[in-house]
Amino acid sequence: MPSDNSCLFTAFGGVLPSQPPAQVMRQQIADYIGAHPDEYGDAILGMAPAAYRRNITSPDYWGGAIEISIFSGLFDVEICVYNVKVGG
Repeated sequence: MPSDNSCLFTAFGGVLPSQPPAQVMRQQIADYIGAHPDEYGDAILGMAPAAYRRNITSPDYWGGAIEISIFSGLFDVEICVYNVKVGG
């Protein structure tokens, strides 16, 4: 796995049949957030949706729980996450 701040996007894209690159996966998240303003507002994102969308398309920004949740819905899959730091 490259150490490029895109490991979540690379890993998830890598299990899909078409294996899209991380930047495509990032753009899917930004597009989804833009299309669902009632679900993803300031309170959920921790910032204005436009700023979040701009950040998530940058390789300097890490993905996390919000992105995992969106991928789960977009691709209709259950995603289980294990936190190695806390053991669960």
